Amino acid sequence: MRNIVEFKELMQHEIPECPVVLTSEGYKLDGQHGIKSALRILDRNGGTPKSCDYLQPYKDMLLLVEFSDLAAQHRRCGATLETLNLTVLSRSERNRVEDRLGAEEEIKNELRDKIRDTDFILREVNSRQMLEGLPDLQVCRFHIFIVWHPSDNPLEKYDTARLLDGLRLKLDADISRCLLGYFTDVPVHFLTVEAYEARYGVS
Repeated sequence: MRNIVEFKELMQHEIPECPVVLTSEGYKLDGQHGIKSALRILDRNGGTPKSCDYLQPYKDMLLLVEFSDLAAQHRRCGATLETLNLTVLSRSERNRVEDRLGAEEEIKNELRDKIRDTDFILREVNSRQMLEGLPDLQVCRFHIFIVWHPSDNPLEKYDTARLLDGLRLKLDADISRCLLGYFTDVPVHFLTVEAYEARYGVS
C-alpha cells in the first residue's frame, strides 16, 4: 500500500503565460507520477479516468484544485471555428454549431468530467483502501477551485473573466446531474492564480 505523503509536492500551475510561483503544497492526482497513475485506477471499461490536478489540505477542508489555461483554450476554440465555413448555414444552425464548438462548452465539459472522475478516483481509493494517510473523506468539507490566469495580451478579442459568469452556472448545473459520492453540493470557485496564491499560498 502506498502512503499519500509520497504524492505531496509543491504545486505547479503549468500556465506558460503566468509568472506566479506557487508556494502551496498538495497531493498530486494527475500526471505520470500522480495518485491516479501510481495506483493504476481504471474505470469499468479499462479506461483511465480524468482528474483534477491536486488535493490540498487547508485548515479543516480539502481543496480540489484544477489549474486551467482558459485563455489558451479560448484561443484554440476560436481558431477552430474560424477554419469552418459557417456562412452556408442558417443563423440558428450557425448559432448551434458555435455553441457546441465554442470555448464555454468545451471548458465546461472538460471541467465537469475532471470533477466527476476525481470523485470516482477518491471513491476507488477509499473503498479499496489503496492509500495510507488519506484524510477521512466522509467527514471532510470539500471546495473545488478552478484556478486560471487572465491573458496578458491586450489585443485579445475576448474577456476570459466575462466567460466565467455563464460558465459557473452551467458547470454547477452539469455537476448536479452527476452521480457523485463526495462532491455533491460542493461549491465551485473560479479565481486567478494571483488570488489563489495570495489566499492559499504559504506566507
